[in-house]
Amino acid sequence: MNKARDLISSFPSVITGFNNWIGYFKYFLLLCFIISCSSFGIRQDNEKIKAQNKFRYINLNIIFDYLSSNDYDGKSIKKRREDILQKINILTEQLSNLKDEKNKNDLLEKQNQYKAELAKLKSDEDHYKNTVLSRIDRALENIAKRSDIDFVFNIGEGAVYAKKEYDITEEVLREILKLKERSSPVSR
Repeated sequence: MNKARDLISSFPSVITGFNNWIGYFKYFLLLCFIISCSSFGIRQDNEKIKAQNKFRYINLNIIFDYLSSNDYDGKSIKKRREDILQKINILTEQLSNLKDEKNKNDLLEKQNQYKAELAKLKSDEDHYKNTVLSRIDRALENIAKRSDIDFVFNIGEGAVYAKKEYDITEEVLREILKLKERSSPVSR
């Protein structure tokens, strides 16, 4: 740096312009250093955030099947569906073997009544599914808040592989049972 100043001092007209340039260059280097440090810090912060994200998964099919098989409404809807489908199948068989038109019309009318019951049952099933899904959602929300989980995925039929240690299906089932217990009239 001293050699450069000695060289510069030999050129008096260039000195002032060059000294200004050195001053600007110092500021430019300082600015570059600050930007690189701050972007390094941002990059580190982003990496910390990524490292802190918690991902977990559940098997929604298992949860739903468990709840519907252990719930009176779920069992009732399933039983009614099976009964109606069985009656429709019996009527379909009888219709295929029947030759008499009058009896055929009577059986077709009965079959249409059962199909209408099945359609009504479908709306009951949808209502039941929404109720169960809202219970699952409430339990998931509680667990996610308590365990500081950022994302919960359904592994049901979509994932190819996931480590068992990230599966919170059983924890969700326990939470649903706790919520049900707390909201039952007996526990109040």
